[in-house]
Parts: sequence; structure tokens; C-alpha cells
Amino acid sequence: MEIDTIHGLIIRVIQYTPPSVPSIEKDGKMSINGSIVGPFYEGAVLNLECETFGGKPTPEVSWFKGDEELDSESHVRVEKNGASSVTSTVKMTLERDDLGAKIECHVDNEAIDDALVSWVEVDLHVGPSSLEVEGPEAPVTAGDFVMLTCTIEGAKPAANATWFNRSDVLNTLPQTEIELAPDGTFTTVSTVEVPVSRHDHQGTYYCKGSNSVLQSKGEAPLLKSLDIQVLYRRSNEYDKHARITLETSHFSTAVPNLH
Repeated sequence: MEIDTIHGLIIRVIQYTPPSVPSIEKDGKMSINGSIVGPFYEGAVLNLECETFGGKPTPEVSWFKGDEELDSESHVRVEKNGASSVTSTVKMTLERDDLGAKIECHVDNEAIDDALVSWVEVDLHVGPSSLEVEGPEAPVTAGDFVMLTCTIEGAKPAANATWFNRSDVLNTLPQTEIELAPDGTFTTVSTVEVPVSRHDHQGTYYCKGSNSVLQSKGEAPLLKSLDIQVLYRRSNEYDKHARITLETSHFSTAVPNLH
């Protein structure tokens, strides 16, 4: 601000200076505007720092995720010429809701009409959110082939499916399809065709779903079981059982060790 005296009047001239375009740093390394930071595992803490300088008056710095303003802390340093440098830090624990999130730093003062914005996109890895198994809806006959399908959703990276007959890994190689979901996660569909015999009557098939996120965090994989009823000849008669049971469980003492 400059002060001049003209004809006894004091005229105050306020000089506005636009701030610099904000720069975003992670762990002391500058991130290019619009770049991807990560990957991070769900539950990790993300620290970002936004810096702008040269603004007069002191710029306001704020952080946003979509329309949500994030809590942050700012430090202001005023230079000899009256301009200010502002450093703002945001700290957030990453959750599934942050998949593909854009974290924006906004800088504004009276010298500009619209806020200056820089942003980064979060590359978040998450464990699978659900697992479902499907099989025959009615009893099958010994000697038949049955189709079993395991669908694992919400994983990034894509989950792997492993099939078990009781506690033994199936020797049959499943067919696997991986689909990209709108939220950036992946759906794994694993299908296996297996022959059944009288020894499979009331046998339990398991599908286990896991990915690197669950493994790195030491968390149990998702697990579901399917009990198959098999009709077979005994004394020229069929044993007739008409019940299919779908049961959800994580690993416990009641479930075979399928790690």
C-alpha cells in the first residue's frame, strides 16, 4: 500500500498482486498438476502440501474433494514487499470412498477473478467387497458335471479366486474373466466345471477370494461355501436329497484351513 498526499487529501493506493499457481507436493516431491499419486492401500494416511507465493493480499488456500472442503492447516510467510507465501497441509485417512478421488488445492485473493486450482488423483487399492457362489439349485446325479461360479466384486487390483473341494484345492482349471467396474475396481468371475460322484454327496465346495491388499494387511480372504446333494443308486433306489445350502463365512475354527 502506498500513501500520497494531494491537496491535503490522503490517498491510499492498494496494490493487488495475483498469487502463483499452486503446486502440490507429496513427501517433499512435487506432483505434476493432474497427475496420479500412489498407489496406496485402503487405510493409509495421505499427506499433501500445497504452496503458493507472491500473493498480495495474503491468499486464501483451501482443499477440496469434490464439493467437500477438507480440514487443513496453513502457514503464512510475509515477504519484505508485503507479498505472502502460503503453505497448506492436508492429512486424510484413505477409505473406499476415495477411489479415484481428485484432491484439489484452491488459491484465491482479491487480485484474481477465479480461484487458481491444482489437483492430483488418488490411486487407491482396496480389498474385495463381496463374494458370491452359485451352483446347481437342485440335487444332481452321480456322474453329472456341475457348473460352479464364484463372483468377487470391488477389488483393486483384481482378486484371485481359488476353489476347494472340502479342504483340497480343485485340480480342474477354472475359466476366469475380469471386468472393470465404473468405480475403478475389478470384478472377477471364476467358473469351474467338475464331475460329481457318490463321494461328493453332502460335500462342500469353497471359493476363496483375496488380493494383495488383504494379504499385505494380514486380513482373512473372503470365503463362501456351497453344499451339493448328489443322487446315486443304492439298493436299486435313489437317495433323494433336495437341499442346497449357501453359507457365508470368514475363516474360523469351523471351516477347514484353506490358506
